[in-house]
Order: sequence, then structure tokens, then C-alpha cells
Amino acid sequence: MIKCQIFRGTKFTDENGKTKFMNNGKVEQPSIDYFDEVGFEKNIKKNAGLQGLKIDAFDKDGNIYWSNYQDVSKLEKVEPKADNELEILRKKYFELSGEEAKGNWGVKKLTELITNFK
Repeated sequence: MIKCQIFRGTKFTDENGKTKFMNNGKVEQPSIDYFDEVGFEKNIKKNAGLQGLKIDAFDKDGNIYWSNYQDVSKLEKVEPKADNELEILRKKYFELSGEEAKGNWGVKKLTELITNFK
């Protein structure tokens, strides 16, 4: 699921440098909605501008990855946190080999392979 903050109104920057939106004389609070990937592509990405919507879309880790009013490439990229030892080893293997670890490799196999690189 993709979490979206949806705004209507005119974009402005407040005294603290934050981007906000004015609608009917009031500062707009975003509405929050969730879409699956197909719904996001069909309903939001393609039609948002036509509907006058300004949108920030967030991935499953809460990092913004798409917006139709700000340059997402300039936002600070946050490295996803490894949830467990296996994920840490998969990431390390990729860094050393440049290849993704096979899905059936466990902690033992990855530890052996990583040791061989050192």
C-alpha cells in the first residue's frame, strides 16, 4: 500500500521555510489516503494535476518517493534499516559481490560466502 498526503489549494512557504497550502483562506491540512500500486498509477499519478491535487507519496518505510509539487530527487535519501541478521548479511553480500543473494541462502551460507571475500 502507498500512503499519500493529498492537498488542495495554493502552495506557499511559511516563515519557517515549510511548504504549505492555502485553500479558501485557511491553511490546508492534508487528507491521508492509501492506494495499491495500480490505483496509485491510475487515480493519482495520472489525474492529480487535472484535479488540482498536490500529493506526496510514501513507501512502506515512510520515506517520500514521489511528489507532483516538489523535487523528490533532492530530498535526503534514507537507507532502509535491516530488520534482522539475514537482511544485514544480504546487504553485505551485495556490497562485496555486486550481486543479489539467492533467495534460498540462509545466515550460514551468506556468512561463509562473505568470509571468502575477506
